[in-house]
Amino acid sequence: MEFNITVENENTLSITEAKFILEQAEKTLKETGDQSQIIVARTTTLIVLISGLLIGIMAFMVKEIGSESKMNDIMFVCILGSIYLFCLCNKMIANISGHQYYPLGTDPKTLFINDFFNAPNMEIRQVWFYITEIKRCQSKIEWNKNENEKRWKKFNNHLKYVTWTAPILIGLYGIIHLLLSFLQE
Repeated sequence: MEFNITVENENTLSITEAKFILEQAEKTLKETGDQSQIIVARTTTLIVLISGLLIGIMAFMVKEIGSESKMNDIMFVCILGSIYLFCLCNKMIANISGHQYYPLGTDPKTLFINDFFNAPNMEIRQVWFYITEIKRCQSKIEWNKNENEKRWKKFNNHLKYVTWTAPILIGLYGIIHLLLSFLQE
């Protein structure tokens, strides 16, 4: 939904009011950037946790292979668990890279609008500049909030997948153990 300021509000808006609105918009825009950093930090923590689990499982598998033990149900679970954790880690990396966010401020070339400089007086010109920046802030806020919402959703899903890792691996162990014991009979 596009944000519009009515002509009546534009015509009655004072410079002080415009400054106040812009200050509030900039605070909100800054908050969306801060939220992005929180998402990155929490996702990075999950990636480190999963990497530790993955390294532990791999170390166990190398130890088992080194001791020349035969392929058993635990090794199958380790292999499947490693694949699961590796895929999960790769999906999480996408949540911390390559996201477009809009920062505070506007490029000067965007503010050099000929009509503004043709305004009847300096006060009207200043109000127009503020209104333009307020509108730009609003669209940036909406974009950033939308990006953050998508990234929080991904983070929460990944957190659920991490939480379910142990039950999944235990279930796999049970299934593989039953299959192998059935095949050995």
